[in-house]
Amino acid sequence: MLLAICLLMVGTVAYIAIPADVRTMLAENCRGSSGRLKWRYCYVEMRAVGQFYFGVFFFAIVLAAFSALLLILVDEYLIPLELLHSAVTVADLNPEVWKENLTASASELSKQHENWYVAIGGSPQDVTDFQRFLWYAFPIALLLSFAGSVLCMKLTAKGYQAALDQLINDCVLRDRQRITERYLRDSRQYDIEPD
Repeated sequence: MLLAICLLMVGTVAYIAIPADVRTMLAENCRGSSGRLKWRYCYVEMRAVGQFYFGVFFFAIVLAAFSALLLILVDEYLIPLELLHSAVTVADLNPEVWKENLTASASELSKQHENWYVAIGGSPQDVTDFQRFLWYAFPIALLLSFAGSVLCMKLTAKGYQAALDQLINDCVLRDRQRITERYLRDSRQYDIEPD
């Protein structure tokens, strides 16, 4: 059931990814001059659509892999993700209240982080300096993650637009080639001299 829902969602996104007028143009390119479907034309158009989806999904996979790598690095070297999640959930707009929540809350995040830091090889003497570094680096990390999110959205939109432009240009080029071939074939059939 879950697989069917996932396939339905992917199919819906794939359908929406190509605008209606482009889908219409692709469908028209699958027909010959007589108006009947030509499997050879359908194959060429489906291959072009496949290249479009490959370009879009490849770009998305690269961004997802980069994001996963970044999360793994944070989890391994800065702070475990479950501790980061706990720290964010006790957040408060007042920095002093938030700091108090982090150091004296029931979950004792500071102590958990200290135990983790010592377990990965850090010295107990350096843990306070490291936690202070994390406290002061948090606004910068938040700003960088926001900028990274905006950059990812911009790159995703740019990659999608480039793939869609390529699909449209190729579709229009194939349509013009077929029109030219039909014109030349018809002009030879009726012995009409081309200009």
